[in-house]
Amino acid sequence: MATPYRLRLSPCHSGFVHTQSELSLKSAETTETLLMQNHEQHHIYFDNAGLHNHIVHHLLCIYSLGASASQLEKAYRNNTEYQIPPYPADPATIETLSDQKEFAKYLGNCEHYRDYVVFFKKEISKRGVEAVVNEYVFRGDARADDMLARMFSGFLHPIIHLGYGLEFNQPVIVAEALAQAAIHEDWPGPFLWGAEAEAKNLSKPAGRTLVEILDEIRANTKLANSVEWPDPPNKVTGGLYKRAADEMIRVAARWQVAPEELEQKTAEMINAGLYMTALAQRADKAVKFDFFFMHCANTSYFFSVFNQMPWISTQAKARIVECMGRLHLLMYASAKGPKLRPQDLNGYRPEKPGGWESIFARAAAYEDDGHTSKLIRAIKNGEITTAGFEEAPGIKLKTGDFLKIAHMVMDSVEAMDRPDFKMPNAGTTGYEYAAELDPFVQRVVVRWLRWAGFPEAWEAVAERNPQNFAPISNGNGLSNGLSNGLRPPTLPIIGNLHQMTARPYQVFDKLAKEYGPIFSLKLGTQTMVVLNTEETIRDLFEKRSATYSSKPGNFVAEFGNNWNLLFRPNDDLWRRFRKMYHLRLNVTAANRYIPYQEFESLQLLNEMLDGPHQFWDHVKRYTTSIGSTVTYGHRTPLLNTPTVKTLFEWLDRFSILQERSQLADWYPILKPLFLRLPSWVSDFLKEASELRDMERGLWMRLIKQAIALIDEGKMHPSFSRDMLLTLGAESEKIDKADALSEEEIAFAAGHAWTAAADTTYSTLMGFIKAMILFPEVQRAAQEEIDRVVGSHRLPCWDDSPNMPYTMAVVRESVRWMPTTIGGGVPHATTQEDFYMGYRIPAGAAIVNNAWTINNDRTNPRQFDPTRHLPGKYPPVGEPKGSDLSDRPFTTFGAGRRMCPGIHVAERSMFTAMSRFLWAFEMSRPRDENGNMPPLDPDALTPGFLVMPVKYDAVFKVRSKDRGAIIRREWVDASKMLDENGDYTEAFFEQSFATQ
Repeated sequence: MATPYRLRLSPCHSGFVHTQSELSLKSAETTETLLMQNHEQHHIYFDNAGLHNHIVHHLLCIYSLGASASQLEKAYRNNTEYQIPPYPADPATIETLSDQKEFAKYLGNCEHYRDYVVFFKKEISKRGVEAVVNEYVFRGDARADDMLARMFSGFLHPIIHLGYGLEFNQPVIVAEALAQAAIHEDWPGPFLWGAEAEAKNLSKPAGRTLVEILDEIRANTKLANSVEWPDPPNKVTGGLYKRAADEMIRVAARWQVAPEELEQKTAEMINAGLYMTALAQRADKAVKFDFFFMHCANTSYFFSVFNQMPWISTQAKARIVECMGRLHLLMYASAKGPKLRPQDLNGYRPEKPGGWESIFARAAAYEDDGHTSKLIRAIKNGEITTAGFEEAPGIKLKTGDFLKIAHMVMDSVEAMDRPDFKMPNAGTTGYEYAAELDPFVQRVVVRWLRWAGFPEAWEAVAERNPQNFAPISNGNGLSNGLSNGLRPPTLPIIGNLHQMTARPYQVFDKLAKEYGPIFSLKLGTQTMVVLNTEETIRDLFEKRSATYSSKPGNFVAEFGNNWNLLFRPNDDLWRRFRKMYHLRLNVTAANRYIPYQEFESLQLLNEMLDGPHQFWDHVKRYTTSIGSTVTYGHRTPLLNTPTVKTLFEWLDRFSILQERSQLADWYPILKPLFLRLPSWVSDFLKEASELRDMERGLWMRLIKQAIALIDEGKMHPSFSRDMLLTLGAESEKIDKADALSEEEIAFAAGHAWTAAADTTYSTLMGFIKAMILFPEVQRAAQEEIDRVVGSHRLPCWDDSPNMPYTMAVVRESVRWMPTTIGGGVPHATTQEDFYMGYRIPAGAAIVNNAWTINNDRTNPRQFDPTRHLPGKYPPVGEPKGSDLSDRPFTTFGAGRRMCPGIHVAERSMFTAMSRFLWAFEMSRPRDENGNMPPLDPDALTPGFLVMPVKYDAVFKVRSKDRGAIIRREWVDASKMLDENGDYTEAFFEQSFATQ
């Protein structure tokens, strides 16, 4: 536990914004050690002019972004050589600081930094962080207000330091922050408290947003003329205060924060700080960021931290947010109100396209004094904080803008590492004082410009490279640079069709490695945008689900009634389908069907004893029967029943017709031609008509059987039964406006069955393949199952909470061999959108590149269940939402189009996999010479839903006793079947007695 005398850091101290990767214990211990060295050996300033020691900020920031121990040590070494030691503490002085007059005597004197540190450490040790910080900063009396003003002094460094101490729960750093504030001047005080008094004198609240006031400041002649380039380096005190202090106070007082609007105003303040920081650019110059604006943005981050502290009153939180917003205005005016250029953000082309994790890695590795990494975290926090307030007044930056700004920052600072970069000569305008500094610090100074509204500030900045920017649209799908690195070249008329193969996931994977997290293709006349990272999926499918939840046109589906949820656009019928699916297939509903899954697995195991070489058919029957029982309450005891044969014939013919009709999807203008082709040219019309009638006939026949069961009083638990019971009856969960008709229910049920049968089957075949390729995983899972279950009974779903490794095998199977390898049917945009500065047109097909995303791991083709062990994802059985942070893969989709059957599928897979592992040793076959033939782990069938290419496996019962248990269990279970192999009423009475 951290104390006022000792830092303690562990991987659980990750900070508010942090990498998605797991922080290492070694990095935590290294950070802790280095911070203690800094605390004991260095002053809070690194020179007598009052320039700040940033080591605490830097190390904690890059630690949270995932820096390794060696990166942390290097960052520390880079920044220790120019530090100065603290003045020695004076015990006599320390003893007097509890007296308010004595406390005030040494304020603003850097020689007493160590005295204040020791004093505050003692105070915190006696009374705790909360009491001390409230008394000395937030109480609202004269001393606290004086200290609060000093917190904002030093261009905001003390309050940043306090933020780190509270964010990482380190009392030592809190003591440093309070001491740092004490030795700073109080120059922000006259402005802050003057604006506060002026606001109270206003007859009514001003109601102005920060960005509106920024515009007013730029147009205010008095403020614009209040600062001059020859003024001292601090142009606030050396210029604006001297010439226009009253005017600045009057303008700033118009931004106010009431306690009841704290969250919205915090988001506005953070957004505005980043807005002015990012967009204060020059049309003729390379991207560069103002040093003082950057400090406003970096400080804004910590107001999200302060707002999470329950011991700070809401009134105090609102007050400091108000102060910070007014300081944004003060800094902007002191920089002569530079023009803000949103077009530079819209048109920026990242030099190294990537998502947040790649940005975090670049920032953690970048060698500076910490300003870069702090700004990156502040930008990400802006995205998080803005998410719920995008439509609120004063919010200029939207969700997709923040990653683009982060790229601008990293590209700007990394430009200094290029061989052609030249440091400005000593005395260059804007950097006159840098020549006197340590060489490493010189680079810190040159990295940022100061007072961006002055032309002189930009004199040493390189000319703009036009290739870094592009017009907002080039009319070809994603714009702003896809023709220069984010879209493969196209051919006339066909676009990128020549690059597509029967295995598009391989094409997408290759292009993702070349073009990054997002790229576009032109397929005929249609735009396809491919998303290749969890971050892009989260940003678009989840955070902007209203725009990204439709489906592109599908000619075959539209030829029928298009009642398949996979292809249906997000209209009212889709919304009603989706609501019904989620209501009837949620976690609670999924648990009702466990008796079906455990029964079907008994037949599966018994069949494996009789005919292990037919394991492909046995597994297919298992998943098909679970699908039919969950959907209709009827078993599939054999695969050759007329209904099942019709189902798979329809699926096969439908898939073939989809491939044959793709031309109409790529060139929609050709759709009328397809409908007029004579039969001697193409039998498309005949085939489509037959499939439409076959599908409707199958679904209606099955739903009529379900209705007959209800009429007979046989209430077999099933998806269709639950939907049918809402017909003509009031339901506490279904409004009349949301109810489905009988025919709509028939199609909803039928498509649920097909999805359950195919996808789970493919995953189980991938699991068996993984077990014979990775026998060490098989053994580890069997050891866990034997420890929990023993050898005298079969595992069941109730065992799953006690078998985390086995559940991890289930999840790794879904990741390793994703059924919907291309993420399923693409989504489509309902309106034009902008993301990372790129224009995504309305109607574009948006692909979840599941194969690439699932393989964006260390050793991706290694079957490693430890990726999914507890602590990384929700415990087994807990509800999982549509947010990707709840799941380790995108195979089930994301956002509003996520597979609604995920919970049923998880239980089906766990039951089959755990029982296979309990019962059998699975291995690769050997030839007559004892050699194992080669087996390609990634050999997959082509098509929309993929499967492993057929392979052989050997199944050996682990013991005679286990085989006998399977036989006995199946004999007992089969007594619950009728002569047709379907369930008797006795089965339902026994298995569902409590439901």
